[in-house]
Amino acid sequence: MLPSVFLNDVRKQYPNDSLLDALSNLCEEGEKAHPDVRRAWRFIFHVDNLAALYRGPRPWAAWSMRCSPCARRIQDPLETVTTR
Repeated sequence: MLPSVFLNDVRKQYPNDSLLDALSNLCEEGEKAHPDVRRAWRFIFHVDNLAALYRGPRPWAAWSMRCSPCARRIQDPLETVTTR
Protein backbone atom coordinates (compact mmCIF):
# COMPACT_ATOMS: atom_id res chain seq x y z
CA MET A 1 0.00 0.00 0.00
CA LEU A 2 1.42 3.34 -1.01
CA PRO A 3 0.85 6.44 1.12
CA SER A 4 -1.56 8.98 -0.34
CA VAL A 5 1.00 11.80 0.01
CA PHE A 6 3.47 9.80 -2.06
CA LEU A 7 0.84 9.02 -4.71
CA ASN A 8 -0.18 12.68 -4.90
CA ASP A 9 3.44 13.72 -5.42
CA VAL A 10 3.89 11.16 -8.19
CA ARG A 11 0.66 12.30 -9.88
CA LYS A 12 1.83 15.93 -9.75
CA GLN A 13 5.19 15.06 -11.31
CA TYR A 14 3.69 12.86 -14.06
CA PRO A 15 0.09 13.99 -14.63
CA ASN A 16 -0.35 12.36 -18.07
CA ASP A 17 1.06 8.91 -17.21
CA SER A 18 -0.63 5.87 -15.75
CA LEU A 19 0.35 4.98 -12.20
CA LEU A 20 2.81 2.27 -13.21
CA ASP A 21 4.36 4.46 -15.90
CA ALA A 22 4.68 7.34 -13.45
CA LEU A 23 6.33 5.10 -10.86
CA SER A 24 8.68 3.69 -13.49
CA ASN A 25 9.65 7.20 -14.57
CA LEU A 26 10.25 8.19 -10.96
CA CYS A 27 12.51 5.17 -10.51
CA GLU A 28 14.50 5.92 -13.65
CA GLU A 29 15.01 9.58 -12.78
CA GLY A 30 15.48 9.33 -9.01
CA GLU A 31 18.33 8.21 -6.81
CA LYS A 32 18.39 4.50 -6.02
CA ALA A 33 18.88 5.10 -2.31
CA HIS A 34 15.92 7.48 -1.95
CA PRO A 35 13.12 5.88 0.11
CA ASP A 36 10.39 6.90 -2.36
CA VAL A 37 12.28 5.36 -5.27
CA ARG A 38 12.78 2.16 -3.32
CA ARG A 39 9.09 2.11 -2.41
CA ALA A 40 8.13 2.59 -6.07
CA TRP A 41 10.45 -0.20 -7.24
CA ARG A 42 9.04 -2.55 -4.62
CA PHE A 43 5.47 -1.75 -5.72
CA ILE A 44 6.33 -2.30 -9.42
CA PHE A 45 8.06 -5.57 -8.52
CA HIS A 46 4.95 -6.89 -6.75
CA VAL A 47 2.61 -5.80 -9.55
CA ASP A 48 4.84 -7.51 -12.12
CA ASN A 49 4.85 -10.71 -10.06
CA LEU A 50 1.06 -10.69 -9.75
CA ALA A 51 0.74 -10.12 -13.50
CA ALA A 52 3.09 -13.04 -14.18
CA LEU A 53 1.06 -15.29 -11.89
CA TYR A 54 -2.10 -14.34 -13.74
CA ARG A 55 -0.54 -14.99 -17.16
CA GLY A 56 1.23 -18.21 -16.22
CA PRO A 57 -0.05 -21.73 -15.70
CA ARG A 58 -2.35 -22.18 -12.74
CA PRO A 59 -1.27 -25.32 -10.86
CA TRP A 60 -3.40 -24.34 -7.88
CA ALA A 61 -6.58 -24.76 -9.98
CA ALA A 62 -6.27 -28.55 -9.81
CA TRP A 63 -5.53 -28.35 -6.10
CA SER A 64 -8.57 -26.18 -5.43
CA MET A 65 -10.79 -28.65 -7.31
CA ARG A 66 -9.53 -31.51 -5.14
CA CYS A 67 -10.17 -29.54 -1.96
CA SER A 68 -13.51 -28.00 -2.88
CA PRO A 69 -16.64 -29.13 -1.05
CA CYS A 70 -18.12 -30.36 -4.34
CA ALA A 71 -15.15 -32.60 -5.05
CA ARG A 72 -14.77 -34.06 -1.55
CA ARG A 73 -17.42 -34.20 1.14
CA ILE A 74 -16.15 -33.47 4.62
CA GLN A 75 -17.93 -35.62 7.13
CA ASP A 76 -19.55 -34.04 10.11
CA PRO A 77 -18.04 -35.50 13.33
CA LEU A 78 -21.53 -35.90 14.77
CA GLU A 79 -22.52 -38.15 11.86
CA THR A 80 -19.75 -40.61 12.72
CA VAL A 81 -20.90 -41.05 16.33
CA THR A 82 -23.14 -44.05 16.67
CA THR A 83 -25.62 -44.37 19.49
CA ARG A 84 -26.29 -47.72 21.18
